[in-house]
Amino acid sequence: MSWFRLDDGHLLHPRVRAMGLLARVMWYGSGTWSAGQLTDGHVPAHMLHAIAALEDIPPEEVANCAARLVGVGAWHQQGDTCRCLRRPKGEELPDDPSGYVIHDFLDYNRSRKVVMAERAKKQQERDLKKDRALTDAVRRRDGDVCRYCARAVIWSGRGSRGPDGGTFDHIDPTLGNSVANVVVCCTSCNSAKQRRTPDEAGMVLRPLAGHTPPTRSTEGQTDDAAEARPARAGADHQDHGDVRDHGEADAVVDRSAPSGRPAAGKGPRRPRGERVPLPVVPVVARGDTRGVARRRQAQPAPLKKGQKRAARGKATGPPAGA
Repeated sequence: MSWFRLDDGHLLHPRVRAMGLLARVMWYGSGTWSAGQLTDGHVPAHMLHAIAALEDIPPEEVANCAARLVGVGAWHQQGDTCRCLRRPKGEELPDDPSGYVIHDFLDYNRSRKVVMAERAKKQQERDLKKDRALTDAVRRRDGDVCRYCARAVIWSGRGSRGPDGGTFDHIDPTLGNSVANVVVCCTSCNSAKQRRTPDEAGMVLRPLAGHTPPTRSTEGQTDDAAEARPARAGADHQDHGDVRDHGEADAVVDRSAPSGRPAAGKGPRRPRGERVPLPVVPVVARGDTRGVARRRQAQPAPLKKGQKRAARGKATGPPAGA
């Protein structure tokens, strides 16, 4: 579907204000008809009455509306020298002396060539999605890696709709679907390339020879990072200063410690199967408050009512009359 596009301030333009109501309705109708029929702004004379009938314009007013639109410069006839009548090769206007051309139509609307190219592109993409054999072959060849930026793409799930999402791109948009013309591409590169060749877009298509694409691991790391992990682990091992002698596997020597002393927290290895003696903890009887050493400072148990009265009696002595 095509659209007739207008500037949001066109009602304030002097040319539009000078049209009048009926001529303005004729101008709207001719623009929508031309956009739908992909005529690049050309309106044949025999279509004026059909457009007027759709816009509820009286037949006797059609000629007056056309003359008014030509007079204000909204329409052109053959022989005018306006710049909008000069079209590039392949987009020439038809030779129609009795027809009209909408002024500056291609400044706001897409040409027939652009619309047809977009429609062909969408149809090409629909056909590519249906050809599972072709897409599977391209994915096996490229290894789920963008051929332009070499980043791993995501086909489904979280991240598939972002810049790392996996898509297919045609190297030459003018050619059809084939294994040689279709490559794996991320969404970011596909949007930047648009409907252009890599040379036109300033991008480089990476060759497959000698290229080992990275693959995503379960932890989100690439194979290159996995290969670098042993080297980092060895470096950390050397930083701690631990040296293991394969001939004497029961000893661990720390070179950073003074000679003849084992490192703090390290000592000779205990033979396998030997039990570790548990520390002896003194048992304290319940109610014993004689200052026996405990692991934690304990508070004396609270006294009951009878014990409180006895304790007060001992402290104050016997009654006075005893």
